[in-house]
Amino acid sequence: TILRKISCLDQHVINAYLLGSHLWQTNSASSDLDVMLVVRPPCPQLVNTNKEFVSVHSDNVDAVIISEDLYKERIKEFSSYEMYTLWIPQENILKEEMNPRVLWKFRPREFEAEVRRVVERDWTISKKHFEKGDYERGKKILVHLLRALRNAIQIAEEGAIYDYLLTNDFFWEMKNTYEKNWLYYEVTVGPLIEDLKDQ
Repeated sequence: TILRKISCLDQHVINAYLLGSHLWQTNSASSDLDVMLVVRPPCPQLVNTNKEFVSVHSDNVDAVIISEDLYKERIKEFSSYEMYTLWIPQENILKEEMNPRVLWKFRPREFEAEVRRVVERDWTISKKHFEKGDYERGKKILVHLLRALRNAIQIAEEGAIYDYLLTNDFFWEMKNTYEKNWLYYEVTVGPLIEDLKDQ
């Protein structure tokens, strides 16, 4: 099982979610399983590192292990990764003892400020990857950036994420784009992002 692969006991796991390409449905036969585990103490992975958040990779599993307190805090701070678990499809819920939706409180100004901060940060990070020659990583971050914006618009307008596949068109477009010049993305993707930011 997933827990056995990363040496995590079920008794420590409160909630567990299957994220990444299996959530966006862009996975292939070789795709890793991206999992978030919300845990209670004394989870060894957190106790042994004296942290509230660790990443663990084993075989085909990439797991993020996060303490219950930090998970709750990040939802309140509108952190995208944790927010994605609030309305996640049932088939991506591996375990859910705690209902995270009771933690959700939409504060429009703070939400918009956080979304804009993340977009500006990721745009800069993507550009740096292109400058270093890591084009695939740079494109991947652009996809994450656009996905964050489109999901944020759903939340602002509908109160939830109803369509987790909304950005798959852009994912495949980037997958089949081999341009290495950052200026190309400034001209083609930049206006799209600015338009979404204004919505």
